[in-house]
Amino acid sequence: KPTLNMSQERPSIFMPRACPNILVFSKLQRIVRPKKEVSLTALPLQFFKRDTTRVARELLGKTLVRTYRGQRLSGIITEVEAYLGTGDRACHTFQGRRTSRTETLFNPGGCAYIYLIYGMHHCLNFVTQEREVPEAVLIRGIFPLDGIPTMKRLRKRENHSSLKGL
Repeated sequence: KPTLNMSQERPSIFMPRACPNILVFSKLQRIVRPKKEVSLTALPLQFFKRDTTRVARELLGKTLVRTYRGQRLSGIITEVEAYLGTGDRACHTFQGRRTSRTETLFNPGGCAYIYLIYGMHHCLNFVTQEREVPEAVLIRGIFPLDGIPTMKRLRKRENHSSLKGL
């Protein structure tokens, strides 16, 4: 599995395949676009190595940033779901299922778990807990901030409400 290593202040993100840089930042940006650039600090890796439901709650309101072809795409996380491992029927690792697709869920917290559903949508999850505890938080929706025209083009959508789930 390729690994995207960043500076020590930023989490290492393990990808099941090559993928652009994705980071979650701790400073909440106002929904109304600020007049000047807001300084963001990447969440430490330890943020994700905690109770999954707590991580899910605390991700709400954080800014998700992706660099795509040199352009910054960002949005405030507005909707998440916690998947609680082998006992959670909705989790890909329910009843101990472990496949090449779900192997990333067994990595330590802070890894990105990205998969394709319905052959058309990529879902972004952040693995939580310690190694071998297959739990994660799905990012279900964001409020777009930067790169909205590119988001629309990538999603093949014209209005903001259809950008839910980036």
